[in-house]
Amino acid sequence: MILKIINPYGLVQEITYCRGGVSNAALMHSPAVAILPENMSKERFDWLNSINAEIIKAPSTESSIKEVLDISNKLVKEGEGKIFSLNQFSDFSNPIWHYWCTGRALEKIFHHVAKPGQKLDGAYLCEGFGGTIAGSTFYLREKFPLIKITAGEAT
Repeated sequence: MILKIINPYGLVQEITYCRGGVSNAALMHSPAVAILPENMSKERFDWLNSINAEIIKAPSTESSIKEVLDISNKLVKEGEGKIFSLNQFSDFSNPIWHYWCTGRALEKIFHHVAKPGQKLDGAYLCEGFGGTIAGSTFYLREKFPLIKITAGEAT
């Protein structure tokens, strides 16, 4: 649930389910360290291993991430200013990013594949803590006011 991306400016960690942030790190060729509950799906751990992420398994469950947050806070404290935490529980940059980036990308994809006269009636979005679905939904509702949004959990 925590991602740390090593970059020239120090270490950045993002509170996530280790999908989007780790994917971004892999695309940027940055090493990633994922901290997530030990009982997450085998598929999640297999995927993290496939992109060479370092994994720290926290003794917690998906519905209780206190231990994950404790590890994150400890890393930030020990990092002495070299670790920046993008905590979407207290930092609204995540939904704002998804508003401007993910929402726009979804609109562009729809217009690219839509036939003349077609409307976007619905979208199915996977979510972790809600930043993707919140930000994307606000954007899509501005463009397609009657859209229906449903959410699911990726494995």
